Amino acid sequence: QRATAHKHFSTPNQPAQRIRMVVMSQAASALSSDSISDKEALKTVTNLVKQSSGKHLITSQNEVSRQPEVLEGCAKLLTRTNSKLQAKAAQAIGTYAFGSETVASQIVQAPGMLDNLATIMEQDDKTAQLEGARTVCNCASYSQEAAEAIVNNASVVAALQNLCASKDANVKAKAIAAISSLSAYPAAVTVLNQTSVVSSTLMPVVNAKKGLFGSNDTFQVTRLDAMTAVVNLGGSINLSKGSTKEALKSFKACLEASLKGKPWAGATWTPAITLAPLSKLACDEGLRPLFAELKFVKVFVSAFATCGTIGEQSLAMQCLANVSQDAQCLKSIKKPKYNVLPMLQAKLNCEHSKTLAAYLIDALSKDDGASHNDSNTEEASEKKGDDSDEDCENTDPEGKIVDEGAASG
Repeated sequence: QRATAHKHFSTPNQPAQRIRMVVMSQAASALSSDSISDKEALKTVTNLVKQSSGKHLITSQNEVSRQPEVLEGCAKLLTRTNSKLQAKAAQAIGTYAFGSETVASQIVQAPGMLDNLATIMEQDDKTAQLEGARTVCNCASYSQEAAEAIVNNASVVAALQNLCASKDANVKAKAIAAISSLSAYPAAVTVLNQTSVVSSTLMPVVNAKKGLFGSNDTFQVTRLDAMTAVVNLGGSINLSKGSTKEALKSFKACLEASLKGKPWAGATWTPAITLAPLSKLACDEGLRPLFAELKFVKVFVSAFATCGTIGEQSLAMQCLANVSQDAQCLKSIKKPKYNVLPMLQAKLNCEHSKTLAAYLIDALSKDDGASHNDSNTEEASEKKGDDSDEDCENTDPEGKIVDEGAASG
């Protein structure tokens, strides 16, 4: 769920690839028959999942894109009454969606697919619910087309909302992850804001106390997903200072781990996953002193300097622009050791980020404590704090907070 989608399809010229071509052709033929027994269908989809594991995933996705009958066959299996078969078929579909924009889009276009996914998410079998939510989450994570199709299916949205209240921690976590992924798209935001998803579904999780459900990792990831969705949907995070601080610590630990290419809370993330909501949270004048206290400038500068995509670099710049309205954060950004000015000057020739670059250069040219603002940021904050750049929280090599507690594909 947290990696970059790929669109590349290689030419099947290796023995392993040819084997998977045969497997996929046989599966397409078998699953196209309405007379296939549950036992034989289960055997077929179990083999599909096995053949798509690890390094073989992209090869299998290549074949699925060429033989959409496999997806159509799996969609029909979701209507069977055998919950084990339903779960395994959903697992196969969700696996193919992981990391592939092309296949994710094909999945939602398969006849009956979304309605059938909604049906298994509404049933009582926890494994089928989990795999259904995982499939929706993966499709939304990698394809805007898929996300828009999903939110336009009222049954799927309703089923996800219901699963967010599940007593099963893994089902709840995956449903909230799906909502979080959907919330990244403007068209989905419009639809989701017509529901009670923020007040009835997300805020109870944001307000949940540590260990209320699932493992520590599950709790950390689920709360981060819920906060991300609330922010993306234009809501406000009305928590106590202590709770907000703990939530921001999670965002920071996740971002630090992603910049190092390491997992956080059992999952792999891209910097954009946390930079996007952080850039919005940093617009809140009341929260900026916490960004200063938690030494976010250091990690934002690191993201600006090391992120490999223009989009992520721009998000890091937006974060810096917003926190720069706090006097203490601005003072930190100006420190010679960060050497931010040359990086900003290099961005003046970049159409995508030249406005932000110019704004920050102007901010850095002012005396300490001077306020500044434009349409990209809120009014300046005059609050001050400790000037130290030393991390105020210890983190382990995996990026997790030591004294605290997954989203996967």
